Amino acid sequence: MPNYRNQFSKDSQAINIDYCKSFILNSYVLVEQNNWQEIKSQMTSAMNYFSRVMESISENTQNQNRISKTYILLNELNNSIELQDRELFYIKYRNVMQELLDF
Repeated sequence: MPNYRNQFSKDSQAINIDYCKSFILNSYVLVEQNNWQEIKSQMTSAMNYFSRVMESISENTQNQNRISKTYILLNELNNSIELQDRELFYIKYRNVMQELLDF
């Protein structure tokens, strides 16, 4: 998805969010394989793309609140990797993805 949007859109925030979603989705798939090291790598990439979104926050307070909430949820998901608990990861995954779908 992000590769397609990148070809026809100049909206860098939407592109970065699509990349973030893509890396988070990849991490979800890797949980089934118990590949926690690669999950950590995917989440690092997701957080890097979301950092770009945070850097481009406008003065719109509503948008700032949504981005801040998503960043917190993304960090919670990333922190759950250390525990290597599938169920906890799935809960945190659902919360982050629900928030990202609103972008």
